[in-house]
Amino acid sequence: MAADSRWHLPIGDSSAIGLLTVASYLVAAYLAHAAQRASRNAGRRLKSNDPRESEMHSLLAKLWMIVAIVMVVLAVCRHFALLLHFVEILRNLAQQEGWYANRYRYQAEFVYVIIFLGVLGISLMLYWLRSVIRRALGAVLALNFMIAFVIIRGSSYHPIDVFLYSQDVYWNLVLEFGGLCAVAATALQARRSGQPP
Repeated sequence: MAADSRWHLPIGDSSAIGLLTVASYLVAAYLAHAAQRASRNAGRRLKSNDPRESEMHSLLAKLWMIVAIVMVVLAVCRHFALLLHFVEILRNLAQQEGWYANRYRYQAEFVYVIIFLGVLGISLMLYWLRSVIRRALGAVLALNFMIAFVIIRGSSYHPIDVFLYSQDVYWNLVLEFGGLCAVAATALQARRSGQPP
């Protein structure tokens, strides 16, 4: 809430590195969208000559559309600190309800649940994409890593925060930019493979 009691949209990290991170999410989203377009066009181009290959490209186009949408959502969440705002609401609720003292236990359980859901998500996506598994594996792993990483980082679980913001190596940036580079690289590769020879 603002001082005048009206809700305002919070801006997250407005430093150069924060803005660079948001821009990186948007670049990854653009590349994923380009991969989606290339796969969709390849599917249409091959429809009469090779129906099976056409169907595979159409399936990959759906995957890349999901990746593009998730990258845009993560960019918005990062820029406006929406996850941080949500965590603050939970923190206030925990203090009001009297279970704030046990927060580390709940945070640890939350991290385990997110890891489990990440593995489940990867398994379900790989099953859905089983006909194009070799072409989709990198994208599926990178996408699920980014989602799990952002949610776990947002949980503010102390041992994870200590690791991510270590003074020796700033693992938060290493993992976030590493995941974004993986998404971008797999999108570029998918875009090239969807272009006409």
